[in-house]
Amino acid sequence: GSASGDNPFFLAVGFKKPHLPFVAPKIYWDRYNRASFPLAAFPFPPVGTTPYNAATLSINSEMIGGGADTTNGYEPFITTPALLDAAAQQRELIHGYYACVSFIDTLVGNLLDHLAATDDPRHPGKKLSETTIIVLWGDHGFNLGENGHWAKHTVMDQATASPLIIRDPRRLRNSTNNRTSQPVGTIDIYPTLCELAGLPIPEQPASTFSLTGRPLRGRSLVPLFDDPTNRIHHGAVSQFSINGQYGYPHPYA
Repeated sequence: GSASGDNPFFLAVGFKKPHLPFVAPKIYWDRYNRASFPLAAFPFPPVGTTPYNAATLSINSEMIGGGADTTNGYEPFITTPALLDAAAQQRELIHGYYACVSFIDTLVGNLLDHLAATDDPRHPGKKLSETTIIVLWGDHGFNLGENGHWAKHTVMDQATASPLIIRDPRRLRNSTNNRTSQPVGTIDIYPTLCELAGLPIPEQPASTFSLTGRPLRGRSLVPLFDDPTNRIHHGAVSQFSINGQYGYPHPYA
């Protein structure tokens, strides 16, 4: 939708970074001292062993030996993948990740600044930042050498945990601690926005011939706004397939 008229609008903005390749303006690289980045020191257990309380399929030789499958699709690793073993090359990748995150942080800030500087035509005397629900989220995390892995192709926390921030200006709490430790998923964003916007939460199709009949798998997170200790789910499950075998992270209790 458009914010130019006097009707409510929906604006979806996508930023690709910090996805590979790590390309960002020089000013964001200059913010960091590459030599200061520590290297991850969480080696995998020996091949043939399984971490405590982990399903057998959650770890195998493909994951142990092929921890650079995503980075290997980009130069210089596509021609010389051994460079990934060099400490200097690892620090360059970590540096690039931080630079890209700072780049996107600035772009998000520019968007929020624009909302704060724009009058809301539907609410005289208020800025769009005072009347707009904002959701900031990412679709996955990123390994930076933990357990010998780079990028996202694992079911470990570094890859399955992703950013999720929801701001409803009508529900700002006085406390600065607005975080929750309850497990949620990105499938919860849709029903949450429906409830916050005062729209009915629809059902999903039961079959090819019926547009309704099955409840959404996601659940509204609005109860967490009132009390961060409220429980929405008993766990959050992520899945990744390696050679047709599926691994799952242990759900939170």
